[in-house]
Amino acid sequence: MSLFIVIPNKFIVLNRLLHTVMGLAGNIKQYRNDHHIKQEYVADKINVHQTTYHRIENNDERSAKRLSEIADALETTPDVLRNYHLTNGPKPELPETVKTLLVEKETLIENLHVENTFLKHYTTYLHRVWNEYCLGHNRERPVLNK
Repeated sequence: MSLFIVIPNKFIVLNRLLHTVMGLAGNIKQYRNDHHIKQEYVADKINVHQTTYHRIENNDERSAKRLSEIADALETTPDVLRNYHLTNGPKPELPETVKTLLVEKETLIENLHVENTFLKHYTTYLHRVWNEYCLGHNRERPVLNK
C-alpha cells in the first residue's frame, strides 16, 4: 500500500511498506524492548531459563506455543502482540522534498498570520482617522463604525 500526497505542482508517493513484515517473535521482542522489559524478567515469569526464552523470542513457532504465557508476563493480550508491528512499527522517514515543503508551508502560515494581524491594526487605525475627519468637519457620524 502506498500513501499519495498531492501538493500543488508536486506529486509525491510515500511507500508505507516496511522492508520486512515482522512476525510474532519480532513483535514480542519489539513490545518488550519498547516497554523496557528485560528477557530475564519474562523468562522468570514463564518459568524458563533466559537462554530458552531467547530462543522462544527468536522463533515464531515457539513464540506461538507460549503466546498466552508471554502476553501475561508482559501484562498485555495475545492480540496486541500479534498486531504490534502494525500499530507501533518504525515510522517511515519523510523524503527531504516533503520536509522542505512542510517547512515552507509553516513559514507561509506564519507570514499570513503576521499579515492578518497587521491588517486588523491598520483597519482599526483607518476607522479612527475617518471618525476624527468626519467629526472635525461637522459631518454626520460616519458609516464606518467599529
